[in-house]
Amino acid sequence: MTKKIAIKQSQHGISVVYGIDRIITGKFSYEYPTKDPLTKNFEVNYHFDPKINFNTKVNIVFIRLVVKGTIVETGNQVVFIDNIFGYKVENLKNYTKNENGVDVFIEEFQPYLVVFVSIAISTTRGILYEKLAGTIYETKVLPIVDPNVFFKKQTQPSKQKVAK
Repeated sequence: MTKKIAIKQSQHGISVVYGIDRIITGKFSYEYPTKDPLTKNFEVNYHFDPKINFNTKVNIVFIRLVVKGTIVETGNQVVFIDNIFGYKVENLKNYTKNENGVDVFIEEFQPYLVVFVSIAISTTRGILYEKLAGTIYETKVLPIVDPNVFFKKQTQPSKQKVAK
C-alpha cells in the first residue's frame, strides 16, 4: 500500500497543505536516429510544454507535462513523453477566485504552481533517465530548467472536469 505524504508549506502569506496524488505516463517513445553516421557527439534539444488545470470540487491541480526531444543536427523528433501529475490540495477553492465567470488561481498561489511544475519536470527527468538507460540517448538527459519561465508566457489555467 502506498502511503501518501502531505506537505505543509508557507509562502507569500498563505499556508497550503498538498501532496502528490497520482503520476500517469500516458505515452512514452523513442526512436533511433535515421541519419547515418550519427556518433555519440550529437545533441538533443528538449521542448517542455506544461499545462495546468484544476478542479476545486475534488481539490486537485493537474500538471500535464509533454516533453519532446529532437536531434539538433537533423531536427528529427526522437524522444516523447506525456506525463500527468495530480496534486491534492486541501481546500483548493480558498486559493481561487472568479474573474468574469472563470475560476482562476489567486496571485499568492502562483509560487505553489511553480513548485508543482518543478516537481513534474524533475520527476520526468528521472523517468526518462531510467527509460533511456542502455540506449543511444542515455547521456542525453533533460536539462535543469527554471520553472518560472513557463509562467511568464502562460495565462491562468482553466478548470477541468475530473473522472471519478
